[in-house]
Amino acid sequence: MTLKSRDVRWIISRICLFVLPFVCIFLWVYSFFVDSTRQQSVIRLVSEQEKGTIIISNLLESTFSQYLSDLQVVYNSDECTRFRQHQDEANRIELEQLFSRIASRKEYILQIRFIDSLGKETVRVNNYHGVPVAVRAENLQDKSSRDYVSILSSAPPEFVYISDMDLNIENGEIVVPVEPVLRMGLPVFKDAERIGMLVINFDAYHILSFFTAYQSSLLKNISFGLIDRNGSWIVKNNEYVFGFKFDTTEANNLYIQEPDLLKILADSEQALSKEIGNHIYSFRVIKPITQKGVQWYPGGDRLWTVVSYFDTGQLPTLDRNFLLSHPQIEWIIAMALLLLGSTAVIIYFQRHSDLQRMKVSSLISSYVNDGILVSDKDHHITFCNTVFENMTGFSQSDLMGKKTSLFQTECENLRQEASDTASRLVWTKNKEGNYFQSKKLKTVILDHKGKKEYFVDLFMLSNWSMCDHLGSESRACDFPYISARIQLGIPFYCIMLQLSNEAEFNSVFNNKEAHVFAALLPSRIHNSVRNTDPIAIFSAKSYFFLVPDCTEDAKVAEIVTKLLSDVSKPITVLDKTFTPVFHCGVALCDDTNTTEDALVRKTCIARSVLNDQKGKGFLLYNQAIHARFLRAKMILESLPKAFEQGELELYYQPQLAIATNRIVGAEALIRWNSPELGSVSPEEFIPLMEQSKLMEKLSQLVIHDAINFLVRLETTVPSLQDSFTISINLTAEDISRNSTIETIRASLRQYTIAPSRLSIELTEQIAVKNFLNVDSNLQKLQKMGVSIAIDDFGTGFSSLSYLLDLSVDTLKIDRSFINNYPDPDTITIIKAIVLLAKEIGITVLSEGVETEEQLQFLKSINCCQYQGFLFSKAVEESAFIALYLDSEASSHTVS
Repeated sequence: MTLKSRDVRWIISRICLFVLPFVCIFLWVYSFFVDSTRQQSVIRLVSEQEKGTIIISNLLESTFSQYLSDLQVVYNSDECTRFRQHQDEANRIELEQLFSRIASRKEYILQIRFIDSLGKETVRVNNYHGVPVAVRAENLQDKSSRDYVSILSSAPPEFVYISDMDLNIENGEIVVPVEPVLRMGLPVFKDAERIGMLVINFDAYHILSFFTAYQSSLLKNISFGLIDRNGSWIVKNNEYVFGFKFDTTEANNLYIQEPDLLKILADSEQALSKEIGNHIYSFRVIKPITQKGVQWYPGGDRLWTVVSYFDTGQLPTLDRNFLLSHPQIEWIIAMALLLLGSTAVIIYFQRHSDLQRMKVSSLISSYVNDGILVSDKDHHITFCNTVFENMTGFSQSDLMGKKTSLFQTECENLRQEASDTASRLVWTKNKEGNYFQSKKLKTVILDHKGKKEYFVDLFMLSNWSMCDHLGSESRACDFPYISARIQLGIPFYCIMLQLSNEAEFNSVFNNKEAHVFAALLPSRIHNSVRNTDPIAIFSAKSYFFLVPDCTEDAKVAEIVTKLLSDVSKPITVLDKTFTPVFHCGVALCDDTNTTEDALVRKTCIARSVLNDQKGKGFLLYNQAIHARFLRAKMILESLPKAFEQGELELYYQPQLAIATNRIVGAEALIRWNSPELGSVSPEEFIPLMEQSKLMEKLSQLVIHDAINFLVRLETTVPSLQDSFTISINLTAEDISRNSTIETIRASLRQYTIAPSRLSIELTEQIAVKNFLNVDSNLQKLQKMGVSIAIDDFGTGFSSLSYLLDLSVDTLKIDRSFINNYPDPDTITIIKAIVLLAKEIGITVLSEGVETEEQLQFLKSINCCQYQGFLFSKAVEESAFIALYLDSEASSHTVS
């Protein structure tokens, strides 16, 4: 386009009027911004510095606590106790075997020794990378000359020796590569008589690895290090220095580098930040033993100190924002603004040109996440973006001038002829011959005379899932190859493959990446099933295809098993790696009178029913599966009526104290007796309630009915025990809702029921996986006086550590454990759970007790409570009250 002189003058005048003043204002504001940013950067860096030192010190102190725990476990073991009482050969061998077992499980332990009161080794086990080796008697050494032997020989009980870090030395030379060692020991007494000492050598690289691993995630321009009490560097800038061993030059000792630091640190008890010269330092003291009543050597105020520092003169390199503080950047940005502003003026001037308008449109379309196709009034393609190329497999050069009918099925071509503009679901054929469903939005661009000049089609990959919309009209009629297969009269199988980890998929991929994923997966399917028939891509998460030349269920099961393995391997899309998890529904076509839609529907029914088959990857459609689908559908349709008609009610299973066999509580369990469906198991209707968003309504019903039952029970049984509780089951979603907490609070207050009579049960897996969401509200419930119980313990994480975090009151051992009684392993596990739970003050209840032998076993190990069919199944309210009164009468008769 040729510009005239007046056009040039117009452009220059707009640049002077609008662009230049804007650039001047920017330069004026910029100087204020730089100063403010510098100050904020120092504050942020100091905060990062202090946070880093705190976290690192906590990691190190936590590791020291683990080391002390290892030492105490050995000291308090049965083997060590017997050896202290009788130091004969049998007990020595038993102690040596204990040392070997512990060393094999903890690779960071280099050596475990028992040294007698004269300083001679009695037992020693060396650990070579997890392989324990017991030292023969003739190779045991006299350690009486060592400092730690001298110290432990005069140490009182409750004393822990902790050595300075040292390097392993052989024949008077430091072993290369260096092997740093930490040594910890306890004096050993028999009654009041000192009989020796227990010493463990730890691999110091183990504790230092926490330091270096965490430091690598921190800001690179903040330096972190670790010094000993003499100021020698142990770790500096993520490198092991070990200055305490090599020399005390300035490079290896911080106190020599900064002489004032020693006094400053001596005056501080725990942590401080200090500016010295051009550096800002942050220090955090490492105290290896924090356990009350335990002394440690060398004692004092610290063992090590975490040090962090940065150079205030290097601030521009410490923060990304400080790129702006370079003077040249200021002028570069100013020139860029001037250039951009001038360009904008020129583009604005030229925007009336159709050619420029199309170029700007193509530039914009390159940044959207959906496919764009531009065609002229005769439907000849003039442009497509990269997303559309990814969707179809065609490049823009392949498409220029081609008709849009190249991508469309016959049915879609008929729809286009009927209407030029529409927003609808369409099937589009890609270069490989597969079909993908997308939502197509067509926009018409008119020329200056109001006539159609261009069509802009926006293709958005569909999120519509056939399995989620079984009642919707199918679009399978667009696939003539399916109809041709049916008419051949040769049986074949069809498969609906659907992604199961959808939430993870949505969090990893945006729309553009989902397009690419949908384009890549069909090749995996074809390679796995060895079939070149087209694949119908309903969405990035749903794929429908055929398996011809297969008529046996066993054979298709093999094919599908291999398919699920092949398609569930990690896949990389635009530098993002995702591991999909697929499940599928399978249906056999052996009827020439069937339709494409019926086949798709059958596979979707099988896939829908598969949701209830935990652990299975696929399901073959048959009439029984169809019946289950119809029953699930009937249940789903009957749920609203069940709430309205009061068909849902609570039954109560007694919970008894093992010591007295008195009923001390009950678990409220939901039951549904439908006039149309009969008795419906919770395993059937609870998952359907979750799908239909009725769980909150069910939880409100359970809370209301359980508290009302408590009101009636207190009225009917005036002598009801003060400790009697009703347990109700709630989900993590229930607990995370503040409305649930307020409902419980209001109901207890309204009916003047003591909060201690109510217990909330959460399954182990739900409690741990949703800890962050439920913890605060669980604390609110406990502050009210409501107790918390963990249900089905042992089926999930099986660790008591999280029980402390959740502040659990009751632990319910899963019924699978007592069902395995008298299996020896089961007995050991149950004993351990009961013992450890009692140690931290948690009541233990065993579920599923069905025999007198099981009850007697639980009584022998001092388990607190039980419930199960031995006493009673869950019963309705009146039956439970009768059971309670009988229980109380029996207990009074016995007493």
